[in-house]
Order: sequence, then structure tokens, then C-alpha cells
Amino acid sequence: SKPGANIVGNTASDNKGNTNVNIYGGTINYIFGGSNTLGNVTGTASVLLDEQAEEGKEPCLILGQEAYGGANKAPMDGKPMLSIGCLSGRLENVYGGSKAVDVNSDIVLNIPSGQFGKVFGGNNESGKIIGSITVNIDEQGCQPIEIDELYGCGNNAAYSVYGYQEDGSILKSFFQRSADLQ
Repeated sequence: SKPGANIVGNTASDNKGNTNVNIYGGTINYIFGGSNTLGNVTGTASVLLDEQAEEGKEPCLILGQEAYGGANKAPMDGKPMLSIGCLSGRLENVYGGSKAVDVNSDIVLNIPSGQFGKVFGGNNESGKIIGSITVNIDEQGCQPIEIDELYGCGNNAAYSVYGYQEDGSILKSFFQRSADLQ
């Protein structure tokens, strides 16, 4: 099997192991901060969508179907962070996490402006999240925020604040977690 291209850093402060995806305009149907099917991002997978981020340039509309802070189907140990700047176009589906893979870190989704069909803090199709999910919606951008549907967790992917068993199944309570740890 092919190992993929791992993006690895030595420490949290060495600025290695990070990916940065900055989009200032265009029609992009699928946006990912992480890898496709191979390669682990161990730092921060940062995605910025901002139509007015480049100084001195005319704003350029951003349109798309799906945007992810995380990866498509490559497991991530790093932190997905999807941030929206000025967004006057419409994104149909936004996910703080990944499409169908485990995220072994916290997730952060920041929305200050824009139009969205559905917004999910977690993953889309599957995958565990070993960490917290933070969704910040604070209208400060160039356009009002319009969200048809907002979910703090995932779409078809479950999320458990209590953790997961070794087989990947969800722990359903603090008591079940305590019993499994003994």
C-alpha cells in the first residue's frame, strides 16, 4: 500500500505539519483542508474563504457545493479549522470536520458572514471525532449571515462527548465510559 504524503510537525509551535488553503474567489465545488485518501495532517488544517482578503484587488464571488475544514477520506490527527471571511456567494453545505474519516483533534468552524444551505460542526458521512467541536457564528463580515439549517455535530456521522470503544462504537454515557476504563 502507498503511504501517502504525511504533513508532520515536531512541535505545536514549529509551524510544520500544517496545511493552509486560502480561497479568494471562484466556483469550487468541493473544498478540503486535509488530504484526499492518503496522508495525515498532524498540525492545523486551515481553510480560509474570503472574497475580500487580497488587498488592492476587486472582490471575487465564491460559490461551491461543499466545504470541509478536514480531509476527504484520509485520517487526521491535526485540527481542522474552517474560517469564512467576507462571503457574498452561497455555499450549499459546510462541515467543520471531514467527509468520511476520523478526526483525532478538536474542530473549529468560524462564520462571520455569508449564505449557506446546511452548516454542520462535525463530519459528513462517517468518522469519529476525538475532541471538541466549536462553531462560532458572529455576524461581523461584509454580508449578513443566512443559514437554512444549522447543526452543531455531524450530518450522517455520529459524535459522542463520552468517547468511543476500541471497536469504534459510541459510548452512550459517562457511566459506560467509567466502566469500560476499569
